[in-house]
Amino acid sequence: MPDDTQRLGESFTIIRKAYRLQGIQPCTLEKGKKMAKLTLAQQPRDLCGQLAAGAWDQFSCFPDLGVARILLQGKQILVFANGEVSIRAAENEEDIVRAADLLVSLLT
Repeated sequence: MPDDTQRLGESFTIIRKAYRLQGIQPCTLEKGKKMAKLTLAQQPRDLCGQLAAGAWDQFSCFPDLGVARILLQGKQILVFANGEVSIRAAENEEDIVRAADLLVSLLT
């Protein structure tokens, strides 16, 4: 359950203890889908190691670049070592929140 939600038109921000999900808006990759930026409360300790445990459709990690690329049920997710996350091609806001919660569960 979100700790705090702020709406501004189609875009809104969800603030939870482990992350801040901001700018949920129409996706630039796929018409009719949603995208969002996520900022983790803490940077991942071992980005590749922690995310490798997930049941992803596809997973690539580039530790030298500090980025992991995930495909999950049609969503494209980029996770950066600095704690920034981009989620694209989600069905709706709830789909974004579920993906964010799954990521956080592996990274904390």
